[in-house]
Amino acid sequence: MPKGSDFDRRLAFLILDIGVETLFKTFLQLPEEVTGTKASFSERMKASEGNFHELTQGVKKAAGNRLDNIDLTHIQFYHDLRNKLYHQGNGITVPADKVKGYASIAVECLKSLLEVDLSAFLFIPQEKEQEQAQKQARLEEFERARQELRAQFEELHQVVSLSLEDIEPALVLPSFKKQYEKWIELFAEQHYYWTSKLILEYRQKNIVSEGKHKPEEYAAFLAEIQPTMPRALRDFADKYHQKGDDVIAIATCNDFRETLLNIAITALKLPFDRNYIYFKASIIFDQKPIDSVVSFLGKDVEDPISELMKLSEEVGKEIKEIRDTLLSRTQDL
Repeated sequence: MPKGSDFDRRLAFLILDIGVETLFKTFLQLPEEVTGTKASFSERMKASEGNFHELTQGVKKAAGNRLDNIDLTHIQFYHDLRNKLYHQGNGITVPADKVKGYASIAVECLKSLLEVDLSAFLFIPQEKEQEQAQKQARLEEFERARQELRAQFEELHQVVSLSLEDIEPALVLPSFKKQYEKWIELFAEQHYYWTSKLILEYRQKNIVSEGKHKPEEYAAFLAEIQPTMPRALRDFADKYHQKGDDVIAIATCNDFRETLLNIAITALKLPFDRNYIYFKASIIFDQKPIDSVVSFLGKDVEDPISELMKLSEEVGKEIKEIRDTLLSRTQDL
């Protein structure tokens, strides 16, 4: 019941009806020494084996004054609704108030007939529903923040393109993007073989690199891949004195727009950690951002949605700062 979906409400309603029917049959079939009923055993057995209406009437007669405060016509109403659900199946939903209503009267009957009190459990669904509603509201708030952040990224990419049109126009031509995307596949192979070769050499020499290589090794790699690079990218690397690790940082981006941002930051000498901004943004844009932020921050995150909101706000501020600085530097040039 507290899960809230149409399916869960239907299932809860059907199970409640089974519970009420089982309760009534149990009460009628128990010895009179236990229930204190005045109805005869044969009457009670006949009612317990009849249809639901006969079952309800049998319980009403056998219960005496135990059910004085309970209107069993409500039970019949809910059971009729259950029949409609059962026979017509898909497409029929059960309003939350009907499920709660059936649960309340079922708990009252159980307490009155068998002195088993489950009333405390009625409050658990309410608390869970409130908790779920609050969580859903915060998720919706985060989704709005995520969409706003996407819009900020789109605006940033437009500013990047405008900036590069002024300083490096060859890098924003459609032909460069096509050449770059074709080359990046070759680069991935070259980078893989170069890294594998170094790892093998380090193992043979018992060297621990921790992912960092010597400047001469990066230089050798850059010299190896330069002939295959698109002309515009090669000219950019020469003009701005890009080293092998600089080119690797640019070429290993997952998004071409991130590549252009890295290039613009380098060309304009902006003091930003471009890769980390995209990394944090990717957590927010992930299909399962809650799982991503938990793995990013650690397993002890008590409120991942709040952490995502903080991260989203942080990235938004950084994007605005980069955008404003790009515009300012471009205007200066």
